Amino acid sequence: MKPLIIQLLESKGMLIPESDYDELSELYESAKIQKQALDRSLLEDSDIAFKSVPGGDHVG
Repeated sequence: MKPLIIQLLESKGMLIPESDYDELSELYESAKIQKQALDRSLLEDSDIAFKSVPGGDHVG
């Protein structure tokens, strides 16, 4: 059975040589792990505060 990433790419019309299956599978699994880690991160830990003060660039 072909790895999921190969099936996905081929469904979009991309032909992947069998010699690249292992490397693409490893990259895909790595990306999935990184996405899961990002999804688990707390919003408050990665939130950036933005404050807009009307005319604030003229203060001083």
